[in-house]
Amino acid sequence: TLGIKLQQFMPSVEDRGKFEDSLAPELPLGSPGTLRLVLQDNSKTDVHADLFYVPFPALDGERRYYVGIREFEHQPVADLPQFAQKQRRAPSLGNRVACSG
Repeated sequence: TLGIKLQQFMPSVEDRGKFEDSLAPELPLGSPGTLRLVLQDNSKTDVHADLFYVPFPALDGERRYYVGIREFEHQPVADLPQFAQKQRRAPSLGNRVACSG
């Protein structure tokens, strides 16, 4: 996806605006920032993400950004289907007897 702007993966006009405002030229070089937004993949699936960034001067003198993206779940962990399924399969510890040797 070389040459595609990250904003093209942001379905929300509000998120695109927050993203563009946060990367404003008046942000001091080396000042890190973070945003919480929704990205969308090629199949139009929403991905809730934290975006971390820090501006730095490139060798050509232009302003560049290191950007990291971390996906997060919008639901509490206990409500996630994977977690609930594991909880149902976990053995009960209430009927076990400890043995000493």
